[in-house]
Amino acid sequence: MVDKKSHALPHTQTYSPSSSRLHPAYSLSLSSCTEHAADHFARALSLNSTLQVLHLYFAFVDCVATSAFLSSYPVASSVTTLTLTSSDIGDESAHALGRLLSANPQLKILSLNRTQLGASQLEPIVAALASNVVLHTLRLDENDFDVECMEHLASSLRVNRSIRTLSLCDCKIPPAGIALLMDAIGRDSSLLHLRY
Repeated sequence: MVDKKSHALPHTQTYSPSSSRLHPAYSLSLSSCTEHAADHFARALSLNSTLQVLHLYFAFVDCVATSAFLSSYPVASSVTTLTLTSSDIGDESAHALGRLLSANPQLKILSLNRTQLGASQLEPIVAALASNVVLHTLRLDENDFDVECMEHLASSLRVNRSIRTLSLCDCKIPPAGIALLMDAIGRDSSLLHLRY
């Protein structure tokens, strides 16, 4: 449930060692966020030109709310880091995220940890990475991926030239899926860091 103060998020600071300066960041931890609140929050992002880090932990109560947020997310957002940890990502949300990855010129780090992505959700997300030249870090920790999921991810890594870090920590992946991933990385990938 979003309380009356949820639209006025607490401001925090994060330190970036690479640039030695402080960046504005907002951290949002909600037990549930309705479709209406998610849409309203995404639209509010279009008014902010300085927000760079947006962490949404357990923010969306269901895939309808997640889809509302991602569908309304401004393409020209200044956000460079987006975390959707433990969000419910259904097929519609995944397609909205795929469209965002295809069009957003700023997003460099995407975390989809503990999102229970299946093949039908992962496919449009990683398909968008084929043309994405900005995203350099993709975190998919604590998900269970079957062979079909790994086929989608491997085919994307063969053509993507911007992803430098892929994190699959604590993921359950069958041996055939690992083989697909290693084959893709060994042949054409520009990946520098694999966390598994």
